[in-house]
Amino acid sequence: MTKLFSAVITCVILLSAIVFAEGLRAEDAQTEKASQPVAAGTVDVIEEEEYEVYVSVFSSGKLDGIPDDYVVLEKETIKEQINKESWKNIDSAMIDDFNSRNDMRYQLEDKFPSSGHARLNIQVREQKDMRMSPFDTGRTYVSRAGFNKDRTEALVYVQHVATPESGIGHYVFLHKGSGKWTISGSSVGKIF
Repeated sequence: MTKLFSAVITCVILLSAIVFAEGLRAEDAQTEKASQPVAAGTVDVIEEEEYEVYVSVFSSGKLDGIPDDYVVLEKETIKEQINKESWKNIDSAMIDDFNSRNDMRYQLEDKFPSSGHARLNIQVREQKDMRMSPFDTGRTYVSRAGFNKDRTEALVYVQHVATPESGIGHYVFLHKGSGKWTISGSSVGKIF
């Protein structure tokens, strides 16, 4: 009976190690995808108005699966591109601006305006510490915001990854009126 018990325990340990290794492999794939080069020292930097857009998005509480009160953003923007043919009813200048701003990743800075109720912070963990622990609440990513020519409309992509196999992303449309950005619509971009 003791040998059988030992064999069962050994099998359970081996299966646990295999499942854990598969989870790390999936997580490594997500981390590798997120670890593409970051733009540094370029003239093209995240503008103050983009930080205003971020605060408006997270203050709305209107996006399913996306944190909206205390938000910790990953420290780099994500690359995201939109196919103009799929979005024919959206201002093409705004899509062009969005795509040009999101052809590489950029470092976020702590330049979030204090207005709005969302508290936004930037994640400070190092790349080597990117593996999700069982106690992690997930990762929240933003793209750069794209604007129409007169800067009264904006588009930004927001994604929250709860686990390596579970997350949601939204394309968020905003309108600026009376000096304030408000969400005018959104479209689910990805569910995984």
